[in-house]
Amino acid sequence: VDEIVFEPKIYDALPKLPQSIITQTILDLEKSRLLRFSDNSIELAHDTLGAVIDQKRTEEQRQLNTVLRQLKVAYNAFPRTEEYLSRKQLNFFEPFLPKLQFELNEKILQFIEDSRTHVEELENKEQLRIERELALAKEKLEAEQAAQAAKAKQLEEANSAARRQRLFLILVSIVAIVAVFATIYGIIQNAEVKKRNREILERSYDNYLSTAESLRNTRNFGPALAQLD
Repeated sequence: VDEIVFEPKIYDALPKLPQSIITQTILDLEKSRLLRFSDNSIELAHDTLGAVIDQKRTEEQRQLNTVLRQLKVAYNAFPRTEEYLSRKQLNFFEPFLPKLQFELNEKILQFIEDSRTHVEELENKEQLRIERELALAKEKLEAEQAAQAAKAKQLEEANSAARRQRLFLILVSIVAIVAVFATIYGIIQNAEVKKRNREILERSYDNYLSTAESLRNTRNFGPALAQLD
């Protein structure tokens, strides 16, 4: 292309530079893919231009654009999905919201506030559910502990009764054994007394007989008969 010809109104809007410089500049922009020739017109190459502009942005600006885009997507999808922003999303978006206050319209801001309310309601319900479950678990544990304590008490009482019964049986057995030994001792003592009495009687009878025999031998029959009587 030797020279680019513009319509008068376009040429008037261009800087007052020589035609050759304007032509060379446009050709350089076309080589850099920032401009695109189409028949008798020149168009901006939006994709290439957008990439160049994005390279000039800071990391924070990229994050802000990402957050803005995600918020708009979530807001536009809400009528169909009825899904609010989650707590994780809100926590991620929160630091960027003050810098996006002029980019967000009232509807998106209200959507964010509604999401906060919705998340808080869900969290409160979950907290109440957890508290109820903990209360039920505590009641169940206390009931089990009470049942175990009652069972342990019953077992201790049964063991105590068994110990008392064993002790009673031991005492009864000891008394019975003592009684048996006392009876046997009494029988033995009674037999000994009878034996001694019999021995005394036998000795006395022998003495009488001996005395009577002596008197008879001396022919003293009167006293001898008296001894025998």
